[in-house]
Amino acid sequence: MKKTTVLILIMLSCWPALFSNNIKVSDVSLSAGIITFSLSWDNSWNDAVNHDAAWVFVKYRYPLPEWQHVILNTAGHVLPAGCLAVVPADGMGVFLYRSAGVGGNAFQNLQLSWNLAVNGIGNTDSIQVKVFAIEMVYVPEGSFYAGDGVSTGSLRQVATNTPVLISDQPVVIKCGNTSYDDAQLEGNGILVDGDGGIDMLGTTSINNPDYPTGFKAFYCMKYEISQGQWADFLNSLTAAQCVTRYHVTTANRYTISGNWPYLMASAPDRACNFLNWPDGCAYADWAGLRPMTELEYEKACRGPQAVVAGEYTWGSTAIYNVAYTLINNGGQNELAANQGVGTGNAAYDVTNGSLDGPLRCGIFAAGALNKTRLESGATYWGIMEMSGNLWERTVSLGSTTGRYYSGLHGNGALNSAGNADVSIWPGLVTGAVTGADGSGFRGGGWDVTSAYLRLSARIYASDVYTVRSNNHGFRICRSAP
Repeated sequence: MKKTTVLILIMLSCWPALFSNNIKVSDVSLSAGIITFSLSWDNSWNDAVNHDAAWVFVKYRYPLPEWQHVILNTAGHVLPAGCLAVVPADGMGVFLYRSAGVGGNAFQNLQLSWNLAVNGIGNTDSIQVKVFAIEMVYVPEGSFYAGDGVSTGSLRQVATNTPVLISDQPVVIKCGNTSYDDAQLEGNGILVDGDGGIDMLGTTSINNPDYPTGFKAFYCMKYEISQGQWADFLNSLTAAQCVTRYHVTTANRYTISGNWPYLMASAPDRACNFLNWPDGCAYADWAGLRPMTELEYEKACRGPQAVVAGEYTWGSTAIYNVAYTLINNGGQNELAANQGVGTGNAAYDVTNGSLDGPLRCGIFAAGALNKTRLESGATYWGIMEMSGNLWERTVSLGSTTGRYYSGLHGNGALNSAGNADVSIWPGLVTGAVTGADGSGFRGGGWDVTSAYLRLSARIYASDVYTVRSNNHGFRICRSAP
C-alpha cells in the first residue's frame, strides 16, 4: 500500500494560521480518512441563552490541482473532553463548541472522519488537506419582533405602525415606503409564517415554505468576514476564479496584496471591505454556508426581547459620539483607546473620524472586564458589529426575487469563473450569482450617520447594487442541523 502523505499548508509561510479574532487551527494530519487537528479561540461561551461555535470544514487536493471540499461522515468523530459537535446531514463541515462555561477554548487532537468514498478517493492516495474554521453564534428557534415603528422603511403590522411578531402563526406584514421595496410589501403586505415560510402572493396560501424567516434556529457568523479570511479564500481558488473575486486596491484600510496563490493581508483581523453581493455568495458557497435574510438579521440582533423604538443592535438608542483613537492599529489586538463607557460602541461617521475604513473584527469586545452589551456593541445573542463598521448584505423581503430564496446551503464548489451556483440564490444569472437582484443592505457602515445603524432601518434593504464599495462587507449563516 502506498503511504498517505499530507501537506500541512497552514504551517507554511505562504499560508498563515487561519483565524478571525484569534481562532486558530494547528497540528493538522491525515491518516486512513481521519483528519486530526487542534483548534482554539477566545471569548467563547455556552450558557442558558445560547452558545458560540466554530464552523470547521476541510479542503483537499488530489489528483487535480484545484482544492475540493471534503464531505465528512455524520458520525465516527473523536472529540476531546468538553467539546461537542453537530454535523449536518450533507457533511459539508461540523459545528464544534464547548459543553459549558465561558472563556477560551483549546481543543487538542480533534479527529474528524472523512467519507472518502463520497469524494471518490481511497485511503492510499497522496492527499493534501487544509482545515478552515469560522466563528459562529447559535441563534435558537423562537419568536421575535421585526420592525420598531419609527426607523425608515421599518417592517410593521398591516393595520398599525407597530412592530410585528414573527412566530409559528401566520401574520401579514408590510413596511414604511422606501424607494427600493416593491409595491407588494409597501401595499398589501407579505404573509409570513415563522416555521412555514412566506406567501409571495399576499394570499392565505404559503408558496415558499423554505424561506428562512428567522423563526427556526440558525448559526450566524460572529464577525464580518475578515481580510485574513478573504485572502485564505482567494488562495484556495484557481487562478481564473481568483481574478473574478480579487479586488486590487490600497484604499480605506484594505490590506490584501500579493500574487495568487500567495495573497496576504497585512491586517488579517480587520473586517474585509470592497465585497459585493457575488463576492459574498461565492464565499458562502465555498464554505458550505448561505446568505441570511433580513428577517434573520433582525432576529440575530434583537433576539426575543421587546422592541425599543430607534434602537441599535445592542438594544438601546445610546451611541458613542467621539472619534476613536486606535492602539496597535492593524494588529490582532487593535483597540479603541477612548471607547465609550455606558453607551453603545460602533464604527460610523462620527466615531470613525479620520480612520477612513473598517476596524478590527470584535474590536469592542476587548479591553475592560465585565463589559456590558452596549459597550461591546453586541447583539442579544453575542454577535458583533451588526450596527456599523461595514454594511451587512441580506436577502430582501421587499423584493420578489428575494422572496424566492429557499435557504439552500453551498456545496463547497464554485463554477470555473469563481461564482456561486446555488439554485434560487438572489443574483443568479444564467446559473451563477453574478448580479444582486433580490439582495439589499442592513446595519450601516463606518462612513454613514447613526440613523443608518438602527436595527430596523431598511433604507437600502432592497437596493440592488453590485459595485464593490469601501463600506460594504459580508456575513453569512447556516440553518441549524
